[in-house]
This record gives sequence, C-alpha cells and structure tokens, in this order.
Amino acid sequence: MTFQREYHSHMCEHLDKDGAEHFLLEVKRVLKPGGIHRIVVPDFEIVCRSYIEHITSCKSNSNNIAVHDEYISRILEQSVRKEAFGSSQQNKFIRFIENIILGDARRRGETHQWMYDRINLKEKLIRSGYKKVYIQAYDSSEIQGWNEYGLDVDENNAQYKPDSLYIEAIK
Repeated sequence: MTFQREYHSHMCEHLDKDGAEHFLLEVKRVLKPGGIHRIVVPDFEIVCRSYIEHITSCKSNSNNIAVHDEYISRILEQSVRKEAFGSSQQNKFIRFIENIILGDARRRGETHQWMYDRINLKEKLIRSGYKKVYIQAYDSSEIQGWNEYGLDVDENNAQYKPDSLYIEAIK
C-alpha cells in the first residue's frame, strides 16, 4: 500500500534520534513518488529565542524574574518530566496505582527524546532521501486544499500550537 500524503503532529519529538530516522525512512518508503510528508513538531528555535528574550527583559524589569522558571520549563520540562500529565491530575492513591501499572511519563512515551528546528529536521529529511523540503506555515502547504482539512487549527480556525515548526518533504 502506498500513500500520496502523510501527516503527523507533535509525534517525532517523542522518538529518539535513531527511532525518528527509521520512522522517516518508513514513511518515505510507503509514499508514492511525488508524495508529501507533512511534519509538525515543537520548534526548538522559537522556544530558545523566547528564553533569550526573557533573559534580556530580566535585566531591565525585575518583575520578570518571578516567571523565569517558566521559560526554562518550556525547554526542559517535556524531556525530564517524571509524572505523566494524566496521572498528575488524579488523586494521590489513583496516581500511585497508575504509576505502578503504566509507569512514569518516559515509559508512557510522553517525554520529548529530541527537539527539532528548521535546520536539523530539514537536514534529516534530506539525508533520508526526500527530493524537496519546504518550511511551511500552519495554514500553507504543498498539499492541495490543505486548509479544508482543518488540521493545525483550533475550533476558531486559529493556529493550534503556535510554537510549532511546519515542514513538508516531497518524495
């Protein structure tokens, strides 16, 4: 079976680097020639730029220091979190049982194993043998009629995850 289009959002970062390479190769294998692979991941560049801008603002506004850890958390928390998000919302006993049965966030696949930006993801796709690679916006695509699918947008048709990188590769 071959496909003309493949789409996934906020998934690749949950695979380690080798696993992501194997996944990208498998998607390429099942795409028809000229098929489009659209990938959405958290954009590490955006998160890092936000952190640097925050550091600069702390020099001139001491009120910004109170939220400083939130900027660090945006970079690291998804990679080092022990408690799975769903379990963290449960009462203490249920959380304890869930963690015994299902494991921590890493075992459940909730943590980020690698982060991507426009440089390393594009290079990984090129090394995987894709012919053309394009950086896209959430509402633009080489896929005909992209905006009719309603992906990458919320119920108000606004960008669903603003700190994302949108990239497409053509086989």
